[in-house]
Amino acid sequence: MTGGSEVGVTDCLDVQRLHPSSPDGVYRVTLWKSQTAISVYCDMTSSNGGWTVFQNRYDGSEEFYLDLKAYTEGFGNTLAEFWLGLRYIKELADQGNSTLRMEVSAADGSEAYEEWPDFRLGDAPGYKLHVGGNGTGTAGDDSLYFSRFQNGTNFTAKGSTCGNKRRGGWWYDECTLINLNGHYASPGTDSGG
Repeated sequence: MTGGSEVGVTDCLDVQRLHPSSPDGVYRVTLWKSQTAISVYCDMTSSNGGWTVFQNRYDGSEEFYLDLKAYTEGFGNTLAEFWLGLRYIKELADQGNSTLRMEVSAADGSEAYEEWPDFRLGDAPGYKLHVGGNGTGTAGDDSLYFSRFQNGTNFTAKGSTCGNKRRGGWWYDECTLINLNGHYASPGTDSGG
């Protein structure tokens, strides 16, 4: 199925429903509203699978210090490091009840995740972030930092105060330290220098 798009396949959950034994990988889907066919990376193993991945970063090979236009359209390679594109992320989330799942790993090999229900984005150009409820998982959003402070913020990138300061694009609140698209730090370092 990794080649062409099937009728009625609008995200990775649809892929999983039609083909329950599908492996992780790149699949073609047709977005429900715009009918745009795009390639997406599907995580079919984490937490029962069916996750449409919109950001993947693990070695610093892709530049994430880009402007809002790049973040809107998407960049990178879905088989490597990439950002899917805010316009596609919004349409994927708009089709129904969506959950945002973040997975992170540390230089020592430890891994953690957090999930937030009722994930959606506002209209362009700001793509205001909305998550409902509190995060649950192993990453420990104990202070509710993401759900409290990022919730309701616009996405900004290179060319904005926080985008320039944090060298990336994100739903920044006062240039927060939650910055999964910021300057890539080499494992085991604090600065990435």
